[in-house]
Amino acid sequence: MQKAAKGSTYTRVAVVQLAYHPAIVVDRRSPLEDPLFDPRVASDSLLPSRGEVPEAIKPKLDALRRRIREAYDAQLLARVRAVLAACREYGARIAVLPEYSVPWEILEGVAEAAGDMVVVAGTHTVDRAARRSGMYERLGAAALPTVGQSVCPVLHGGRLLGLQAKLSPAIPERSSMRPGATWTPVEMPDGFPGPMAVLVCLDFLFREGEPHRKLVAERLGACRFLAVPSLTPHHTLPEFAGKAWEEARRYGRPVLYCDGAEGGGTSVYVDEGQAHDLKRFPDRAGYLDPGDEGVIVADVDLVEGWLDSMQELGRGRCLHLTVPGPSCEPGRSQGAM
Repeated sequence: MQKAAKGSTYTRVAVVQLAYHPAIVVDRRSPLEDPLFDPRVASDSLLPSRGEVPEAIKPKLDALRRRIREAYDAQLLARVRAVLAACREYGARIAVLPEYSVPWEILEGVAEAAGDMVVVAGTHTVDRAARRSGMYERLGAAALPTVGQSVCPVLHGGRLLGLQAKLSPAIPERSSMRPGATWTPVEMPDGFPGPMAVLVCLDFLFREGEPHRKLVAERLGACRFLAVPSLTPHHTLPEFAGKAWEEARRYGRPVLYCDGAEGGGTSVYVDEGQAHDLKRFPDRAGYLDPGDEGVIVADVDLVEGWLDSMQELGRGRCLHLTVPGPSCEPGRSQGAM
């Protein structure tokens, strides 16, 4: 493994792989309110097979959905807090969470837990309740995101550094997601290398698309590294890995890639002269397989694009911590998000 001399340009980063229900709204359905949500099935598990709910039952059904969502949010926030506390204990300065992993209701709790780390807090669908909540204003958003957008919050010191809307909807999102109309590199706080590019899932993959050519291409060259939150099935990972190697080797920009536990593939890509087997831990950065929950921590030169030392924390469970699990079994994804 080629390495430059270690110096102040090295930054300890963490990429997180979790099992979760996606914080998305598709066809007016929220997986956070359906304990058996499956994107491949159009029906709602809480509704009778004929899909009709008597008027007298609707208030009780609405109350049940709220309780399910509140219980899920509370348990997920406890898990994310434990993960970020462990990342901080290991000295990580930047952490990336998967796409759709952080609901808007817990974002302020995640911002508090982030502390002085920079945390790329996955994505979530913006709905009317999120806009009315005042959460974006309390976190210092320059402007409210649009209802229907999928946005990626970047947090530091209890505030938003950025709020990037996803540009390229996947097939399951096309009926409901409003694509973003702007893209801006994230300016990092003092003492952090930057700027950072946040490219959510297909925004990273579809470089030939009009949104990338129009909004991203000219500004990407100024970025030191890329954070890529993703939610994609395992069979698409070779495409993402190929693009990540190209980004790291041809352009010298490290890629911090993470996915949900069902898809797997979470890792750190840097320029080491040739593509290699990331699973050769600890000689290489490490690679989280489908079904794993865990974190990869690595020291990366975000200026020159080199990798120094690596630690892989937790396989099969989140950092080997005793933390509350999800309130229900995560549904299976269909198609890259």
